[in-house]
Amino acid sequence: ILYNYKTGATITSNYTNYEFINNDYIIVEKNNKYGIIDINDTVTVSASYDKIGYYENKILTGYNTNSIIAKKNNKYGIISYKDGKIIEKFSYDENEIEKLLEKISVT
Repeated sequence: ILYNYKTGATITSNYTNYEFINNDYIIVEKNNKYGIIDINDTVTVSASYDKIGYYENKILTGYNTNSIIAKKNNKYGIISYKDGKIIEKFSYDENEIEKLLEKISVT
């Protein structure tokens, strides 16, 4: 259960795992797929991705104030976590993550 201790309200209990991007957006896992919700439990990115975010030493990286790296069908790209829009096509392999990290730092 994802619970907002400030308001005393449950945000959601529909997912098996949660990872905060920031104070407003949360990566969620459902049926081994990942999506993004906002703090009000509104789905901004459907749970259809193999992975959202990139981790270095167990720390979430690969995102900025609007976008995040995601993986779908064994390819990586960049999506907006605010509305799910594809910013960089899913055409990058695992060994090309550095290119996406560079792109996300300048977008």
